[in-house]
Amino acid sequence: VQYMKALAAASDRVEVEVTGHTYEGRELLLMSVSAPANIADLDGLRKRHMARVNGDPGKGPTVVALGYSVHGNEASGSNASMLVAYHLAAGQSNAVRELLNNTVVLLDPSFNPDGLSRFAQWVNSHKGRVAISDPASREHNEAWPGGRTNHYWFDLNRDWLPAQLPESRARLTWFHRWRPHVLADFHEMGTDRTFFFQPGVPSRTNPLTPGENVELTNALASYHAEALDRNGVLYYSQEGFDDFYYGKGSTYPDIHGSVGILFEQASARGHIQDSVSGRLGFPFAVRNQFLASLSTLQGANALGERLAENLYSFHAKARAAASKDARGGFVIADPGDSGRVREFLDVLAIHNVEVFAARRGQEIEGTRYTPDKLYFVPLDQAQYRMVRALFEMPTEFRDNTFYDVSAWTLPLAFGLPFKSISRREAGQLKAGMIATVAASPASINPDAYAWVIDWRDFYAARVLGRVLRAGGQARVATKPFSIEGNDYPAGSVVIPAALIADGRRDDVLAALQPAPHERVRVTSVATGLTTKGIDLGSPSMEPVKEPRVALVVGRRISAYEAGEIWHLLDARFAVPVSLLERGALARVDLSRYSHILMVDGNYEGIDSASLQKLANWIRAGGVLAAQRAAAGWVLATEQLLGEAEKRDETGKENAAQEGAGRPEQRTYADRDDWQARKVIGGAIFEAQLDISHPLGFGFVSARMPVFHRGTEWIKASQNGFENVAVYAQSPLLAGFASEENITALANSVSIRHARLGRGSLVLFSDIPAFRAFWFGTSRLWLNTIYFGSIVERVNP
Repeated sequence: VQYMKALAAASDRVEVEVTGHTYEGRELLLMSVSAPANIADLDGLRKRHMARVNGDPGKGPTVVALGYSVHGNEASGSNASMLVAYHLAAGQSNAVRELLNNTVVLLDPSFNPDGLSRFAQWVNSHKGRVAISDPASREHNEAWPGGRTNHYWFDLNRDWLPAQLPESRARLTWFHRWRPHVLADFHEMGTDRTFFFQPGVPSRTNPLTPGENVELTNALASYHAEALDRNGVLYYSQEGFDDFYYGKGSTYPDIHGSVGILFEQASARGHIQDSVSGRLGFPFAVRNQFLASLSTLQGANALGERLAENLYSFHAKARAAASKDARGGFVIADPGDSGRVREFLDVLAIHNVEVFAARRGQEIEGTRYTPDKLYFVPLDQAQYRMVRALFEMPTEFRDNTFYDVSAWTLPLAFGLPFKSISRREAGQLKAGMIATVAASPASINPDAYAWVIDWRDFYAARVLGRVLRAGGQARVATKPFSIEGNDYPAGSVVIPAALIADGRRDDVLAALQPAPHERVRVTSVATGLTTKGIDLGSPSMEPVKEPRVALVVGRRISAYEAGEIWHLLDARFAVPVSLLERGALARVDLSRYSHILMVDGNYEGIDSASLQKLANWIRAGGVLAAQRAAAGWVLATEQLLGEAEKRDETGKENAAQEGAGRPEQRTYADRDDWQARKVIGGAIFEAQLDISHPLGFGFVSARMPVFHRGTEWIKASQNGFENVAVYAQSPLLAGFASEENITALANSVSIRHARLGRGSLVLFSDIPAFRAFWFGTSRLWLNTIYFGSIVERVNP
């Protein structure tokens, strides 16, 4: 950062700006590098460029974005960025001067400063005076979670589309402010590989990506090949990687008329490491990233007119395609949670997707919604292709092998009812542009008998947490009630004035006041006597305690899934979370915690004493919540359950029996497709949720879209009251899953709750907080935290 600022101070070819900050407070930079005359009129040049993007005629420089090391432990990219910046700022050759006259280079030296810092600290701390190339040496084997991810262990190269993290939001802001012709994304891969550049696997390009984009990617590839040939670098370009998921840096540009290019350099994962090709040194990796940076600039300069035609005609071609689409757009309903809807509209806004208020009411999924609860996203807009990418629900694909997830339908992720409508209906729905959702500030009466928090509002748990920390007490209604003309469903949270700690009333009143962006409905009531249902002092009003949460982390545990829950509770809901190493279960005082959370990973090898300690803690009143493989481990661990319940084998292939005839023979060339059919890499399914169950509080519909990956799921309980959510008979909503896996998943269990002694088990087959944008199911974790212990045992 300091070098880039010094370079900008020393050169009239360079301008640097801070676009945002990471969770750890590090600056995110954007360098603009061009000829001095271009830099002097940079904003004017940008405005003229954006006018051409939006259809105005004219010519101007080619805009090329170079982004480095979105994965922090792929450090050769960020180190190469300094060489690239210096080369452009100091180069005196005619080639450099011509390039800068014709090009504006937008250079982001580190997409992920927090991860890069974590990785650099590791390898530099374990470097000897004599470089060690042994792959087993500690330098080349980072401690969990490694430097790949950001502070909360998110893969930032999956967040271009969800747009939930500060690094991504800063990046998307400048991307849409500039709309580059080309965006190059510099990564590293396994040490035994060589060098990769796109186009990647041809059959795995998203069908929404225009053919011109693929042609330009191939044209640019010849410049990379020439540069690498000249320097004797081995490479490949049409294997291994795809261009399907629009949440990656090399693919997101493709749905906006830009050309995204992925580069992958074999990694030394330190200073030098042995590989199948000999010793691979960090300087060699940096050099190759530098060469690919220059080949990108050279190719973009040479193909400038074709790139300009591709970008400047993109919106016009999108609108032309929209005019042939039988659909007019999509209608989305607010089911009674304006905070969640606001977050949904915020994601659309950051992607420049137009949203309108609906003029007429609509019925969606059997429910009639009034116009004030409906939003309309037209297909007839510049972002036609992006709207399709966000809203469509594909289940059939040209190629069933995916480098990442196969579905990401945005309204399903947010749990919002929606449907497509015809072009005729679309013309009747438009009214005015929606920028934000109108706030509904709560009216807090300081002299009230009690206050009721509407748990249907997404950020209700944030208000509840503040109240508990401020000295208030809370009760959750396990049955519905009506009071002073208002109806309250089960799950409504009551804050009685009489139970506020002495001297803390003002603190509690301040905590009850929602922030404008929270959009939480808090109602003041003057009496505890209801007109219908339970009274406010009823035994059916269960006490809600302030949670004390531990999240199990460490080796062989998914850092991604652990980070999702840590981020959800800590960053989004201000719930303190202790990060507890798996090995610490044997030595810490578990009574410090009310909840212990476990995510996907390998928990085999936990010793018997630790298991007994954990079992005793649950039976004493603790809540153990487990997700995916952790849930399977819990069900298979007799010492925890006190019963011989074994892991479900659904989805596992049975070995052929002897004497069954001629053995099956498969074609080796078909192995990728066969393997794809054996797994669920990431798809969206429908589950039916019991919304009367405390884990279902706040949900208004039993139909619950869930994100699932993997082919292991929870064994159903023989006690039907424990099967809180069950997959539908025909569960696949979007994405790829083989018929075999769909059949196995149908009618199996998504969520299971069980009482053990005075404690509880909560088990998830799915990933409720997936990548921070599954707002539709992430509240399941909040329900687990606040209500997991109040579920009564039912013995049918």
